[in-house]
Amino acid sequence: MTRSTRLRTTPPRRLRARAAMLATSLAGALLVSPFLLTAPASAHDAFSGSTPSADSTVTTAPTSVTLHFEEPPLAAGLAVAVTAPDTTPVTSGKAALAGTDVVAPLAPLTVSGLYTVAWRVVADDGHPVTGTFTFTVDLPTPSPSATASSTAPVSESALASVADGTSSSLPVGGIIAGTVALAVVVVAVVLVTRRRSA
Repeated sequence: MTRSTRLRTTPPRRLRARAAMLATSLAGALLVSPFLLTAPASAHDAFSGSTPSADSTVTTAPTSVTLHFEEPPLAAGLAVAVTAPDTTPVTSGKAALAGTDVVAPLAPLTVSGLYTVAWRVVADDGHPVTGTFTFTVDLPTPSPSATASSTAPVSESALASVADGTSSSLPVGGIIAGTVALAVVVVAVVLVTRRRSA
């Protein structure tokens, strides 16, 4: 065997060692790669819906907006802003964490139209997650009051008497009694005058 032949020949023992090392490296890569692939997907909390739901129409004004997540976000860093159709803020108080939900209280909603929700949470890995959606409030139109007026219509004669400084609201009995008393006084004056002249 020549010297060049000895250099090109690799002992079987070394080939088996290299094959074992390569197999071990591949096995380790296969074990680690699923975690590397799934880590970014599970690192951030996934938004799963809301109440009222996005693009929905409600006929009763909600008192709060609830955001649903697959995993609970951090309690710190919650922010939910709800605006009315005229862009007036209607959020009342701070958003609070309730399990995997984030609840934002609302002021009384009295206007129908499109409401916009903008939210921001912080995932358990510290990564901020944001989103927006809208819902429509369609409140029923209030019916006109069917209660009749408790006051009777004022007659033209009553208005005229008030304008003249008199009142037509005096009772008939009072008017008769006043007339009789005046007549008695007149008769008494006449009698006294006749006695003096006699």
